[in-house]
Amino acid sequence: MATRLLAQGVMKAGFDSQSILDFEEVFSSDYPAYEIYLDNVTGVSDNQYINANLIDANGSVLSNSTYNWQGTSIRDSGTTQTSVVGSDVALWSVSRPSGATYPRATSSTRLIIASPFESTSFTTFMSEVSVWYSTTAYFYHFAGNYKNAVSCTGIRFSSVANTSAGSNGLVGGRVRIYGMGA
Repeated sequence: MATRLLAQGVMKAGFDSQSILDFEEVFSSDYPAYEIYLDNVTGVSDNQYINANLIDANGSVLSNSTYNWQGTSIRDSGTTQTSVVGSDVALWSVSRPSGATYPRATSSTRLIIASPFESTSFTTFMSEVSVWYSTTAYFYHFAGNYKNAVSCTGIRFSSVANTSAGSNGLVGGRVRIYGMGA
């Protein structure tokens, strides 16, 4: 299967600010699927997600409540953690960064998005994540769909507060987007 690098960027934000990285005009009819890598993303908090929204052909971030996703994790000890679910929500949770208590450890995410440009079918995603919290390694799987048949040409990655302390910034990381299957 042929792949081609289409875009790349770096996620950076202040210590207590929201991180947003938009990629517009990367999805097209040239590729049926896209492989996205998020590497070395570190968070201010150990308890946050990296989220994603699709962007339509007009450049509007789609934040209506038609995203569904589910994730589960396995610890390095082999125990399975409780699943997390987002049903009819305004974004996907696709990854988790390595946390602030052990920032030297890096996270790695592989995200596959299928059919984002097709206006006759739902867009789906699947991601695999390896990440460190404190001194524990976790492996996550996330999957979901966007329940509107809309032609999407881009994607937004963001961090949103998921803790009572409100710390929600991402302090680094590289994002690369590849077209697959042309």
